[in-house]
Amino acid sequence: MNFIMKCFLFPYLFLIVFSCSEHDDADILARVADKEITMEEFLNRAEMTPRPSYCNSGQERDKRIVLNTLITEKLFALEEKSKSSLINSPLFKAFIQGRKEQYMREELLNRMALTEKDLDPAEIDSTFKLAGFVYDVEFYNPQMDDAIAFEKNMLKNPELKDSLFNTLKPMTGFPRHLLKYDDPEFPSLHHTLFSKEWRTGDIIGPVRLRETKYMVLKIKNVFYEPVPTQTRGLMRRVRVKERLLERENNIRWNKFIARLMKGKQIQFVPEITTKVAELWAEKLNLDKNISRDNHNSDKYYATLVQDIDFASEKTMFIVDDESWTVIDFKKALSKHPLVFRKPDMGPNEFIQQFRLAIVDLIQDHFITKEAYRQNIDKLMTVQRKTAMWEDSYLALEHRGKLIASQGKNNTSEKGQNFHELADPYIQSFNRKYKDKIEINIELLKKLKLTHTDITTVQQFVPYNQIVPGFPILTKDDKLVYGSVLN
Repeated sequence: MNFIMKCFLFPYLFLIVFSCSEHDDADILARVADKEITMEEFLNRAEMTPRPSYCNSGQERDKRIVLNTLITEKLFALEEKSKSSLINSPLFKAFIQGRKEQYMREELLNRMALTEKDLDPAEIDSTFKLAGFVYDVEFYNPQMDDAIAFEKNMLKNPELKDSLFNTLKPMTGFPRHLLKYDDPEFPSLHHTLFSKEWRTGDIIGPVRLRETKYMVLKIKNVFYEPVPTQTRGLMRRVRVKERLLERENNIRWNKFIARLMKGKQIQFVPEITTKVAELWAEKLNLDKNISRDNHNSDKYYATLVQDIDFASEKTMFIVDDESWTVIDFKKALSKHPLVFRKPDMGPNEFIQQFRLAIVDLIQDHFITKEAYRQNIDKLMTVQRKTAMWEDSYLALEHRGKLIASQGKNNTSEKGQNFHELADPYIQSFNRKYKDKIEINIELLKKLKLTHTDITTVQQFVPYNQIVPGFPILTKDDKLVYGSVLN
C-alpha cells in the first residue's frame, strides 16, 4: 500500500500563538530557580483555558494571582521531581516525549512558513475585493463515490450542470446558507469560494472538505458588502492576509510532506492488523461514553494501548523494509495517540480508518525524524513548552500528596477548604525559595488579560489540548519575592 498523504494543516493558531523564534530575556516574566515563565506561557495559561472565578476578571489583582499560581506550580514541580513516582513512569516519559515531538513538528512547520512580506501585493488587493462578496447558496454533501461521479459528469457535460445538480437533491430539499469571507469554513471551501468572482447559477464543486467529506454548491444569489469604515477596511485586509498565508503555508507543507514520503510504502499484515483493529474497536465500544477529550483522556488512552496484548512479537506492518511488530506499534502509540481522519465514521469504516490513522502516525514518525535531524529538539522554545507539561503534572502530584497528608478528600479540592489547607504551606514554600525567584514587574504591568472563559483545542493532532488546565493552587495576590528582573 502506497502512503496516502493527508492534506496536512496545523491549525493557523500555531502561526499566531506560538512564535517561531527563540525567546530572549525580554520575554521572561519570572525565573523560579532554573525554571522560567515567559510572557507567552503566562498569557496562554491564563487565556486558553478557564480560570477560576477568583482571578478571571482581568484586573491587576488577577494578573498577580495568575503569576503567583504559575510560580507556585513551578515550586511544587521542583519539590516533587526528586521524589516523584511519576517521573520514572515509562508511560509518563512517553507522554512528555510525545508532547515534545508534537512541538517539534509544529516548529518545523513554522520554519517553512511564509510571512506577510512574502505575499504578492497584487493578490492581496484582488482578494480584498473578492472578500466583500456574500454568497447565498444551496449545498449538498455527497458520498465520495457520488462526488467523483458528479465531477466526471460535469466535465463531460458542463451544459447540463443544473440537471446534474438536481439529481443530487435530497428528499427534504437542498439546505441553504449565506457564506461570508469571515465565516470559519473549511480552508478548501473558503479558498475555492474566494479565489474568483462567482455568479448566480454557478455550480461549485465537488470540493473535498476533509477525508471522504465533499460538498457541491449552487449559487442562488450574490451580494456585495463594501467596507463601511476605514477601520473595518483595515480589519478585512488583515484577515485577507491571514487566509492567504494559511493557504500558501498549507501548500508548502503538503509539498514538503510529498517530498519526504516519496517512494515510501507501508505493507500491512492483514490478519494481525485486523485483529488489533477489532480489539481496539471492541475496547472503544465498551467505553463509548468516555471521550478522548475529557480530563482523564491520557490515562484512558494509556489503558487502551496496554490492553492490546495480542501477538506482541508478530509483525503488524512493514515500512520501507522495516518490520513493525505489535509491540513496536504499542510503543509508538504511547507517545503518539492515533488520530482518525474521520471521527464520525460508521462501524463498517473502522478498519479502513484505523489503517489510515496508522499511515498518518508513520508519516509523523518521518516528520519527527527530520525535526530531530535539524536539532529542533534543542530549541529553547520546544524545551520550555515541554517543561510546562512536565511541571504541570508534577505539581498536580505534589498537590495531591499535600491533600492526602492532611487527610482531606477530593470533594473539597476546589473549595475554600483547599486554600485554607494550602495557603500556609505555600507561604512557607515562598519563604524557602524566596531568593531563587525573580519577577519582571514592568513586563507584568504591560500585559492584559481578558474576562472570557474559553477552552482552546486543536484538531487532527495527537494532543489536542494546547495548554494544561489552570492550576488551583493559590488566591494570593501579593508578589513577595527576593529580586526583580530588569
